[in-house]
Amino acid sequence: MWGSEAERAQCRRQAFAYQARFGQPALFVTLTPNIADSFVMAQYCSISSVDTLFDAALAERPNNSALYSASMRNDPASARLFVHNIEAFIEHVLGVSPKHMKAKPFDGLFGPVLAYIGMVETQGGGTLHAHFLVWLADALPNSEAFDRAVAAHGDQYYRDVEVFTNSVVTTSMPLSVADSSCGFCGHSYADLQELPIPPEANEYTKKQHGGRPAARPPPLRLYTSVELEDAVQLEARHIGGVRAAKAAIYRRDLCLSTREHEGADCDEYGEYLRGLSRTRFRVEHREDDAFRQDHVARALMTLPPSPDDARWPARCIAFAVSMLVFMLNLHWWSHAGSCFTKSSAAASGQCRYNFPWARTSCSSDGITLGRRAPFEFVNGFNTDIMLAFKSNHDIQVMIGGLGALLRIFYATKYVTKMQEHIDSITAVALAAFQSRQLREARDEESVANTDRATIGRRRVASLLYAITNRCEIVGPLAAHHVQRGSCAFMSTSCSTFHLRAILHELIDQVVYSWDLVELRGCDSSLTFRAASFLDDNSYRPPGLNYLNLYEYVARHFRRKRTPTTSECVLFQPEHPLFDTHCVGNHIHEVVPVVSGIRMPLVNDESPHELVVKRSQCALVLLKPFRACRRPNE
Repeated sequence: MWGSEAERAQCRRQAFAYQARFGQPALFVTLTPNIADSFVMAQYCSISSVDTLFDAALAERPNNSALYSASMRNDPASARLFVHNIEAFIEHVLGVSPKHMKAKPFDGLFGPVLAYIGMVETQGGGTLHAHFLVWLADALPNSEAFDRAVAAHGDQYYRDVEVFTNSVVTTSMPLSVADSSCGFCGHSYADLQELPIPPEANEYTKKQHGGRPAARPPPLRLYTSVELEDAVQLEARHIGGVRAAKAAIYRRDLCLSTREHEGADCDEYGEYLRGLSRTRFRVEHREDDAFRQDHVARALMTLPPSPDDARWPARCIAFAVSMLVFMLNLHWWSHAGSCFTKSSAAASGQCRYNFPWARTSCSSDGITLGRRAPFEFVNGFNTDIMLAFKSNHDIQVMIGGLGALLRIFYATKYVTKMQEHIDSITAVALAAFQSRQLREARDEESVANTDRATIGRRRVASLLYAITNRCEIVGPLAAHHVQRGSCAFMSTSCSTFHLRAILHELIDQVVYSWDLVELRGCDSSLTFRAASFLDDNSYRPPGLNYLNLYEYVARHFRRKRTPTTSECVLFQPEHPLFDTHCVGNHIHEVVPVVSGIRMPLVNDESPHELVVKRSQCALVLLKPFRACRRPNE
C-alpha cells in the first residue's frame, strides 16, 4: 500500500541495494519546494490569473495570508505542484529524464549522474519535501578506492575534491560583507575578527531564551576605565586618532541610550523592530515579519523564474540570492523545536543540525563545508537551485574514506525513515500534554513566575495544536499518494530475489520454496508446473555461462516464449518450463535486491559458522554456477 510502513521498509532495502550495485552515494540532497508562496500555486487555486507566466511580473500579487490559506485548502494542488518541482529538479539539476534513466543532451549541475533515489515525506507544517541520494559517474565507488586515490595523489586529490565541492555548494552569500560598513563609525567589515563560538549556541532553545535581552540592542552599562581605554585603542586604529575614537564611542553610546529611552515617539520603525526582538517565538514565522513584508522580497519569493532574469545586472542577482538565502536557507540563532528532536547525529539537548557550524573545512571523515564569519548559520546551498526553485535545500558531499561510512549509513536510513503516525486522538492529546509538562519541568524558574491561568492556556493551546496539526500534515501527503502512488523517486527499477530460499534449495535439497505457474493449453485446459527461481539460473542458455546469479538478475528475467523466439534465449530442456518460457532481457539493467538473509560481516575473531555462512552467500551470489554438489565444503 502506498505510503505504508511496508512500502518505506521496502524502499530502505532498495536504497541499500543501490549501494551494493553502484557503490557509495556521492551526494545527499534535501529539497523543500516553495509551494505556499508560489505564484503558480495562486494560478492553481484561481486566486490569480494571467495568460502566461511571462506576465506574472505585471500582475497584482496576492498577499501572503491569501496564498497560505489557498494552499492549505487545496491539498491536491499543493501535491501536484510539488511533483512538478521534483520532476524539474531531476530533469534539469540531475540532468536525467524523470521517467527513465536516460541522460539529457546536457549534464546536470553535479555532473554525469549514475543513479539516484529519493523519498517524499511531510514535515511539521504539512508541507512536503524530498531527500535524495545521488551517485555520480565520476565519483569513487567505495572507501577503498578513496584511500587508494589519496595514497596515489596525496593532497592534490583533496584539492580536486574541494574544487568539486565548491562548484556545487557554498555557504557564503554572494553579497560581500566587505562592501558593508558600521552604521556608527563607517568602518568597513572587511577585516572582521572571528571569535570562538560558545558551546551554549548549540544548546536547548529555552536556555537561550532565559538570557535573551528584552530589546535589541540591549541596555549597556557604563565602561570601566580599563574597558574604555581598551575600546579607544581598538577603535583608534581604524579611525585615525584617540580623540576621534573617544568622540565615536560617546556618540554611539548616546545614540543607543536615546533609542532605548526616547525612541518611542521619534523612531516609529525602530520601536517596531524592538517589538519584534521582544517576541519570544521565532519572528521568521510571523506574517508581519519586516523582511517578508518588503515588496522586493515578496516579489523574489513569489514570482517564477523568467528568461528575463538573464538580463539582470550581476549586483541584482547577488542581492536576489542573498535575500533568498536569508529567508529560506538560514538557520536562525534561536533554533526551532525540530532542532532538538531525538537523533543519533547529536547528543540530547544539542542542535541535531550542529548549528552554528565550526569554521573548519578539513576532516578525515570526508568533506565538511567551512563557514567563514559571519556565515556560521548559513545552510549549504547552490546558487542556480536557489534562483530556479527558490526553496530551502541542503547539499552534503558524502565522498570520503572509511570514516564517511557512518555518515552514509545514517543518511540512507534518514532518507527512508518511517513517518510518525498515531491513530488515536486521545493518544495525540496525551502525548502533547506530557510534552508540555516536560517543557515546564525544564523551565521551573520561569514557570514559578507565571500565573496559573497562563499556564492553563498554554496547556490547552498545545493540545489543540497537536490535534489540528495532525490533520494538516495528512492532507498533502495523502493527495500525493492518490495522484502519483509511490512516495519514491528512483532512477532504476529493482528486482527482488530470496537468497535464503536459494541456499535452502542448494544445501537442503528437500524443503524449499517454488512458484506454481499456471499453463493454459490449446483446448483451454489448465495445468500447473512448479519452477523455482534457481531453475532459471541453473538451466540458463549456454551463452550466459559467464554470468553469476547477481548479474543474471540484473540483466535477465523469465518470460513466455513466442513462435519467433530465438534458440539462443531458450532454457535448457531440463527446465520445468522449457516448452513455454524463455530468458528475457531487461531494456535497462535493474538493481538486484537480496532478501531473506544478510551478508554477514566477518573478521579474524568471527566464529567458524559465520565464516561458512558468508562464504556460501558470496559463492552463490558472485560465482557463476549451474549446480552445487558439495555446498558445505
